[in-house]
Amino acid sequence: MRNKLAVLFLAIPALLCACAGKQADPAQQALDFRQALLENGCSFEAEITADFEDYVCSFTLLCEDSPDGGMQMRILAPETLAGISARVEGEQAKLVFDDTEAAFGTLSGLGISPMAAPARLAQAWRSGYIRFSGAEDGTLHVTYLCGYGEDEIRVDTWFSDSAPMRAELSCDGHTTVQIDVTDFKLRKAETNNESTQKNMG
Repeated sequence: MRNKLAVLFLAIPALLCACAGKQADPAQQALDFRQALLENGCSFEAEITADFEDYVCSFTLLCEDSPDGGMQMRILAPETLAGISARVEGEQAKLVFDDTEAAFGTLSGLGISPMAAPARLAQAWRSGYIRFSGAEDGTLHVTYLCGYGEDEIRVDTWFSDSAPMRAELSCDGHTTVQIDVTDFKLRKAETNNESTQKNMG
């Protein structure tokens, strides 16, 4: 009986170590998400809240990000702006209304404007410096840094089941844009004029 108890006590630490080893490494989870995004691109809805200090605005965008860094966006809410679209290609951004395009400057000159925020967010996911990754209240919290010096933007993203669910964009230590991410999907490259989607959630 003593021998059986001794074997049991020796086995418990080994089992605990094995369970701990099965937990995914936060840094690897962040890298796996980046690799999947680079290979596929993604689509998601972004409910954006922008703090302009003297007032706060909120609206919702449908976003489609491609592996090459381009993004298509369409305003879903509020109703007064619904249907207006924007296209981001590299640092160039264009607004589309009634099939008419109008450039509204480069992203580098916009700071963290609400309309540019989803593109900034996707850029951080694809190529931002990963400063931190760790577990937080059952989610994966990843902090990305984009740019340098006065132009540096901090992007904090919280993931659940490998899909982003919330993000905060900060500049000079002040959070200016908050984004609730829903309906996130990877968008696989088109094959034979057909496209498929894989849900990360």
